[in-house]
Amino acid sequence: MLKAAKLLAPKAWAFVDGVVRDISETGARIECDFVHLVQDEFRLLIVTNATIRPCRVVWRGKKEMGVAFMGDAQPAPQEGSKPLRSRIARVDLSDVVVA
Repeated sequence: MLKAAKLLAPKAWAFVDGVVRDISETGARIECDFVHLVQDEFRLLIVTNATIRPCRVVWRGKKEMGVAFMGDAQPAPQEGSKPLRSRIARVDLSDVVVA
């Protein structure tokens, strides 16, 4: 089952969109158009169940990467009654040139 995901910078609410293609207890395979922009350690927000997990990149391909989970899934924070997506800034990648 594919799961929509946000790859969050470690200390900010900036993100890159991704899709979790495979997931296990220890890690996941994530499809992402901008794999090269994702930091070696980041937080994975799985949108469908609103959980966040700290991750470490284990391998990178052109449009996908493998990650190891570095901790348990936690509920995504909520700001009052606003959904989490209202707190996250989308990274503008429109000017990025992929070599």
